Amino acid sequence: MLKLGAYTNFLIAFLHISVFICPEKIFALTGVGDEMAAQAAIHGSIPYLLTVFVMIVFTVFGLYGLSAAGTIRELPFLKFGIYAIATIFLLRGVGELIYESIQGTSSSLETIYSFVAVLVGLLYLLGGREKWNRKM
Repeated sequence: MLKLGAYTNFLIAFLHISVFICPEKIFALTGVGDEMAAQAAIHGSIPYLLTVFVMIVFTVFGLYGLSAAGTIRELPFLKFGIYAIATIFLLRGVGELIYESIQGTSSSLETIYSFVAVLVGLLYLLGGREKWNRKM
């Protein structure tokens, strides 16, 4: 489970590279076009810097997943990291679904993103539980 969660994070990080190929179209397609246009109005490099930051975060999440799976060396604060990553993904996914239902603004793209976030969060949560409950 942890490897699948890690590979999903690497895929998400890799997909962020597409922003550098055709930024306006990708930002519009993913639903962040208006926000990124506002950031670009402040300074033209902000959308790109944010994208690089997000790529780094997803890559680190993937590395933690591989570390917990035993594929690479153990990273610091591994147990805390896995459960923190699970919490972040679950809060993002469930929180967005709740927000959309309260606001009545459900878009199919955001719903898909939310379900992917919940899935990845569950992979990290259940993978972490499997790893550390087995050793106890």
